[in-house]
Amino acid sequence: MINAYEEPLEALQVMAPHIRHVHLKGVKKISDGSGFAHQGAAEGEDDLPQMMMLFVLLLLGEQESQIKIFSLEQVMDYYAPAYRSKDEEADPVIPTRGPSRTILDPTTSLSRCLLNEKRNSCKQLLFVRRALEQFKTIAEIRLIRG
Repeated sequence: MINAYEEPLEALQVMAPHIRHVHLKGVKKISDGSGFAHQGAAEGEDDLPQMMMLFVLLLLGEQESQIKIFSLEQVMDYYAPAYRSKDEEADPVIPTRGPSRTILDPTTSLSRCLLNEKRNSCKQLLFVRRALEQFKTIAEIRLIRG
């Protein structure tokens, strides 16, 4: 949604009735002409309202959860260019575009890349555990208050 020149929570509200599977990853918003590109970043250190988005997504559904699959990813440093800009007319269809890309630093050794992957995986696990603990606390408070 960032590179489609949309606001995350507004886009979520529009798409909510149709969402069944969720794939979230942290991104930093980057100016790109009259639009925004994004670059992969650690969740919780990014420019998305991750916790609010997750909370809203978890509450979708009347009798049972509407979301059947959650995927919280940590894809560091990939880059996705702007797909739309503020100058374009509102249009829900985004033209076909090339894939996002991750350019590896040629000065970083393979062993350092693998160590960074391990560290980033641990950070992601901690993010998810903290989020679940916070949601558990919110649920417990809500149950106590009735």
